[in-house]
Amino acid sequence: MSQNPHYDVSVSSNPIRLKRNKPGCMRGGCAAVLLLLVPMALFCAGCLFVTTWFMAEARPLPGGNYAHFDPVAEFDEIAAFAGKEAQFTEMIAYYVKPDGTLDLYADYNPRATYSFYNVIADTSDRPIGAGGSAEGVLYQEVEIEIERPWQLYNRSVSSGGTRTTYTYLTLGMDRDTDDGRPTPPGNAIPAPLCSFADLWAAAIERGAPDNAVAIIRYDEDGYNFTIQGSSIYLNFTPDCKLVR
Repeated sequence: MSQNPHYDVSVSSNPIRLKRNKPGCMRGGCAAVLLLLVPMALFCAGCLFVTTWFMAEARPLPGGNYAHFDPVAEFDEIAAFAGKEAQFTEMIAYYVKPDGTLDLYADYNPRATYSFYNVIADTSDRPIGAGGSAEGVLYQEVEIEIERPWQLYNRSVSSGGTRTTYTYLTLGMDRDTDDGRPTPPGNAIPAPLCSFADLWAAAIERGAPDNAVAIIRYDEDGYNFTIQGSSIYLNFTPDCKLVR
């Protein structure tokens, strides 16, 4: 009588485990990605630095107090940034608080603009009447903008018939210039003497709400103080005397 064959069907106590690839980097994949991304990031950062510092001429805010910027107290540093021989013509401060300062972080876009001009040599070959100067000099307008920092903006600049557009990062203070013109953009005026807090105090005495913000303009005629949406409209002389 033949014997049935014997089959061993016992189960091993150590089952075979399939090796799974762990998610993530494999065989230097992450290193390769980093080697690609890091130089790209550095290149982009370098380009942004060049456009910010050299093309837009952006600088940190004088005094460094972005929540309480005083447009009058910081004037000397702003004028120096405009140029050693720059002539001052006008200043407009938007949304000045009763303490005389701007909160540049506020969402209603407080800002200040200072206008100057520099006298430069006329190196163009334009005839008089088409941008050329009879005196051999041009008046280059310089605008200093105080604004909320850490914002990305696009700027388009035309120079010599060429238009350039670039992106830059605001640092609090930007400088913009033009090619120059044969006549001054305005009359030169002295540095502002009047504290905006003092102008505000005079306005409150005349019924201005103390929880408002004002637009204050200073030019050759003196100071103009207005609160939008109200009846407050005051004028002060350059030496801070209330006119009306």
